[in-house]
Amino acid sequence: NYLAADRPDIMYATKELCRGMAAPTSVMWHRLKRLGRYLVGNSRTVLEYDWQSHEAEVTGYSDSDWAGCRVTGRSTSGGALMIGGHFLKGWSRTQNHVTMSSAEAELVAMVKCSAELMGVRSMMLDWGDDSSGNIYADSSAALAIAKRKGAGKLRHINVGSLWIQERQDKQEIEHRKVIGTENPADMVGKVRETFSKDCFHRLTHRPEMTMTGRTYASGRETDLEDWLIEKPLRNLLSTDYPWAVSYTHLTLPTSDLV
Repeated sequence: NYLAADRPDIMYATKELCRGMAAPTSVMWHRLKRLGRYLVGNSRTVLEYDWQSHEAEVTGYSDSDWAGCRVTGRSTSGGALMIGGHFLKGWSRTQNHVTMSSAEAELVAMVKCSAELMGVRSMMLDWGDDSSGNIYADSSAALAIAKRKGAGKLRHINVGSLWIQERQDKQEIEHRKVIGTENPADMVGKVRETFSKDCFHRLTHRPEMTMTGRTYASGRETDLEDWLIEKPLRNLLSTDYPWAVSYTHLTLPTSDLV
């Protein structure tokens, strides 16, 4: 679990594995071995922090799926904090309760992101840097709830999620809209939707790659491209394999993901 703290590529996979630690099953063991194989081939991830001038804003990105867990019906909150172009932290967390709508799931994810951003702002204030905070989310419904007062007719919304309205009113943080395809938190919250994008279907085989998703090549396959690329994607997106988990190894330009 400590490896995932600064490795966005395994945050979701690690989170799913940790959920099964109390009562591990053979499926969890299979997932653990797959993650281990990925880490053997990708033992290091380098985060580059180019020089930048002082940034007066902490930026948070929030996203969530809805009822992504087919066993419990709970959603997954994903998020990332940035200062300028520098990545501070990210997370992938299963929400504590079942949400009754996608707007509520996105709101819970936004509350998590707001709490993390407020913590970073408080830490920076201790260092004498009074930075502003902006949170970007792709759910218009959740943004509308955050920017008004009270739950209105949405009685099913947990009252504990509405404290961000007060923070918004005091201008301590601001919630803004971001297009879903440009939301970096999408990767740690919606794995299947991310891999359904056209850019992943335009992947071509590279000889130096030995694994895509979970499949190794033995060299005896008649169609190597299908074995390494098409088959893992078919299995990942197939509804027949709800347990399928992907551990991302991106070789595409960032522009292709947005």
